[in-house]
Amino acid sequence: MQALYDDSRSKLYVCDYQGNVVGCALVSLCSDVMFRKQPFAVIENVIVDVAARGLGVGTTLFQAIEMFCVSTNCSRIMLLSSSQRLDSHAFFEKQGFKGAVKRGFVSIVLHLLVQGKVLTSALNNAALGRWTRNKLLAV
Repeated sequence: MQALYDDSRSKLYVCDYQGNVVGCALVSLCSDVMFRKQPFAVIENVIVDVAARGLGVGTTLFQAIEMFCVSTNCSRIMLLSSSQRLDSHAFFEKQGFKGAVKRGFVSIVLHLLVQGKVLTSALNNAALGRWTRNKLLAV
């Protein structure tokens, strides 16, 4: 957590209500060589407690993220969401995000420990399923 706190290119936002964490979101800045290294932001790990949904927690998180992005001169803010999370997609669209503008693709990177050596492999979900079923994962 300290390394994340010390990283000026990332911010972890946490919403606290009466001593309980009810929401969080992580935003990270990436340099964009197409825009003379002007950063763009990637939002991840947006989580709002089910009991706190509809109370403004998510909106507050996104307002804080937007202020951070404006202060760092971001060219754009992006996020990925599981394709079946339709309720989340509706929320993101209310926050100004457009789901039909771009299409995201995900590859999972695994760090495997095989005979004492760390191997890194990017796998698609099908390959991940095969590896898991065959119990080849050893981390």
